[in-house]
Amino acid sequence: QHTQDQQYVCKTYGLAQDLVHVCHSGLAPEFLERPLAPMTHERMQRMLFVGQNAFYKGVHCLGEIVTSLLREFPQLSMTWVCNAADHENALSHFAVDIRHRVQMIGWGTQQQLIDTLDQHGIFVFPTLAEGFAKAPLEAMSRGIVVVASDCCGMRDYVKPDTGLLCGVGDVQGFVKSITNVISPENSTPNSKQIAYEASSFTWNASANGLLQFFSGNQPRCSKTIL
Repeated sequence: QHTQDQQYVCKTYGLAQDLVHVCHSGLAPEFLERPLAPMTHERMQRMLFVGQNAFYKGVHCLGEIVTSLLREFPQLSMTWVCNAADHENALSHFAVDIRHRVQMIGWGTQQQLIDTLDQHGIFVFPTLAEGFAKAPLEAMSRGIVVVASDCCGMRDYVKPDTGLLCGVGDVQGFVKSITNVISPENSTPNSKQIAYEASSFTWNASANGLLQFFSGNQPRCSKTIL
C-alpha cells in the first residue's frame, strides 16, 4: 500500500522496482467535492486525532504529546474520534488536569467526519505502524496540517511544504513540531496547497495506476501488487 512496502519486497526478493506496483488507497469523492473551510486562528488551536484506541496507533504517545501541549498552551484543545464504547479508556491516556479540554466523538458518517475536520487545524497521528493510513490523507484533503509518524503511507503523501513527519515514538519531536506550527511567528498554513497535495490520491488514480501497470509493453512472467 505504500513505497516502504515496495522497497522491502524488492530488497527481500531481489525484484526490480518496476515489477512491484504500489496501489494506494484513495479518498472518497466527498472529501474533495465540498469547498474548503477557511483556515482560521481558532482552528489552528484545535488538534484532532481520528483512530481506534489501540496500542499500534500510538495512543500512549498521543496522551503524552497532548498532555504536554495542553499544559504549555492554555488556548489549545484536543478532539479524538473513535468508538464511543472506548471513550472512557481513551481519556485515561491524558493527564487528569487537562482531560476537560479533550473532546471525545464517536464514529459517524463521512459527512460528519468532514464537518469535524473543518473545525480543526492540526491532525496529530503518532502511529507505530500502518498500512496506507487514510485518516491523515483525509485530513489533508480538508486543508489541515498533518503531524505524523515518519513511516508507512505518510511518507508518500506528507511533504515538507504540507505537513511534518516525526520519528516513530518520538514524543518530544511531535511536541516540538506542533509548537512550531502554532507559533505566532509562522504564517497560517496554505490550506489550498495541502488539499491539492492530497487530491492526487483518489480511487480513480489507483485504478488507472493498476491499468498502466498491467498494460506494460514488455511481457513479464509475474508482477506483484501492494
